[in-house]
Amino acid sequence: MCYYLSTLSALAEKEGRIQPLFPFYNKELGFYVVKLYIHGKPTNIVVDDFMPCLRGTNEPMFTKPNGDEIWVMVLEKAWVKNFGSYLSAEAMSPDTMMENIDGAPAKGVWIEDSAK
Repeated sequence: MCYYLSTLSALAEKEGRIQPLFPFYNKELGFYVVKLYIHGKPTNIVVDDFMPCLRGTNEPMFTKPNGDEIWVMVLEKAWVKNFGSYLSAEAMSPDTMMENIDGAPAKGVWIEDSAK
């Protein structure tokens, strides 16, 4: 889900953009409330900290943590829960992701590959 990581990377560039996405969390109990804007409406999605891992390992199947940080994986899990499966969430665009995280309209711009 390249669109997912690129959108989060852009958001994380500006301080204070990520924390509001987590209106409540309890690391000790292992659950998080993630606020997304689904169809323009603020929606709280509750997820736990059990991440899908490769069989027989503790290695996450999808997004990997940066050290001990798990916010990217938690946000991904909430995003996927909204769509019902990782497969359903696969074919999105950065502007769709930005609208669902930020609540503001976004527009993607496609640039043709001039190298062809």
